[in-house]
Amino acid sequence: MTKVVQSPEKTGPAQSEPRYEFRMFATDLLMLEERLRLEGIVTGYRESLETYLVSPGNDSHNIKIRDACLDIKVLVGSKGALEHWRPTLKHAFPVPAEIISAHLPKPTGSATLAWQRPIYSLDEFKAEIASSQRVWVPVNVFKRRYGFELPECTAETAQVLVNGAAVSTVCLESEKPDRVLASASLLGCADLENVNYVTALKRIISLAPLPDKAYYRAW
Repeated sequence: MTKVVQSPEKTGPAQSEPRYEFRMFATDLLMLEERLRLEGIVTGYRESLETYLVSPGNDSHNIKIRDACLDIKVLVGSKGALEHWRPTLKHAFPVPAEIISAHLPKPTGSATLAWQRPIYSLDEFKAEIASSQRVWVPVNVFKRRYGFELPECTAETAQVLVNGAAVSTVCLESEKPDRVLASASLLGCADLENVNYVTALKRIISLAPLPDKAYYRAW
């Protein structure tokens, strides 16, 4: 499992530049993973246990708790099939209520949560979410991830358990959209659906409909 190290650089606004992403989910992506191992350079291996917060009315904010940090990135645009995501917050718990209110969006049609404490520990934050009457739905996600480098593009494969249900994912990302598209073409996956974590988790727990095409298949 990843270790929790609370340090100053983990607290405050996220500093990473926005990146274009192309992510695929399926029950089996073994052929794609094998191509990636042939074409890319392995850069690392990580395991983590995370909690995502999803809502029927939210499609633009990727919100998770990882390594005892509140970690948020926001969908700021798209280019063709690619999505452009900007990290906006990575703050170690405890987190002040004003920061939570500023970064956690109000889902469409939902009541605003009353963040009445001045600052929230991780357990207090989870308790508030649990009492929110499904304004936000917590989803437990275990990830076993391998990182790769391609020309001017990073990639990741992961075996994922979503509330215990197994699924595979592969992601390509770069600040340069043309490099993401070139990598997708190189790996032979450019015609697959680009599905971010927010959408995938909502589909799996039945907060969003499945697509017309059978993308959740062995590929």
